[in-house]
Amino acid sequence: TVIIAGSVKGNITAMKIEIANTGRVWGDVVTTSLSTEEGAFLRGKIRMEDELDLDIVPIETQETDETSGEVSDKVSDQGSDEAEE
Repeated sequence: TVIIAGSVKGNITAMKIEIANTGRVWGDVVTTSLSTEEGAFLRGKIRMEDELDLDIVPIETQETDETSGEVSDKVSDQGSDEAEE
């Protein structure tokens, strides 16, 4: 679920999207469920789907570089011989 109570400039894809009365969205949304409060603002296209495959990387598979604080995806059990960058 994505709840917007501030400003978003960009496209949003989520199973459920809620735009509060203070929410402002400039971009397209793709969702299975959309609700808006009176006063909410959306400039963009809405695409409603029966199902979404979000292809999200679970947070447990991410590693943080302690020196830079950057988050990178950890490749595990993929059987790949490619080196990580």
